[in-house]
Amino acid sequence: MAEEARDDEKDTRHRDERLRDLVDRMEQDVAEERRDDDVRGNVEERQRTTPVEPDDQAPD
Repeated sequence: MAEEARDDEKDTRHRDERLRDLVDRMEQDVAEERRDDDVRGNVEERQRTTPVEPDDQAPD
């Protein structure tokens, strides 16, 4: 019983580490994509930007 509990704990720690690493890599990928696309860092900053009207809008 105690050995099973230790094995379960090891499995859980291993899973948690793998998930943490996965999330860290995903966050780094998103940050790199934003830098590549020249997008501001977070949603709040993007909401505060001045909207740009395209030059080729249809007449009203």
